[in-house]
Amino acid sequence: MHTAIELAVLEAAFAHRTPEKLAVVQAALDRRARILAEEDDAEAGSLDFSFEATLGQVCGNELLRRFQSLIQEMWVRAWSAAGEAPGDKHLLFQEHCEVFERFRNADLPRALAVFREHLDLPPRRRFGLEVNGRE
Repeated sequence: MHTAIELAVLEAAFAHRTPEKLAVVQAALDRRARILAEEDDAEAGSLDFSFEATLGQVCGNELLRRFQSLIQEMWVRAWSAAGEAPGDKHLLFQEHCEVFERFRNADLPRALAVFREHLDLPPRRRFGLEVNGRE
């Protein structure tokens, strides 16, 4: 469900792309880059949804944005209850940048593919625990 909602948000945001909205998403990525540069790396994991939430803000569909927000809240609660995070914060940020690059360049099919991989990537692989291409 999480993946389906996030992909729908990306598609809706793509349909409402403007230079101003692209600038809003770029600004969110720039803020995250500054935060990552200033943080110590004591905690490798991340539950940051600023990129996804910003896509929700510019998607032009308030109902979809609200569903996204609820799903993200449940996602954070589940990961927090497990005492885990879905992956390395620097890797996750790089993946957000890759999605945005395709989004900005009007390549929706590739943006969706990269975003789907980002959303579905198993946590073990995110932390470099994959062995011989297998989890």
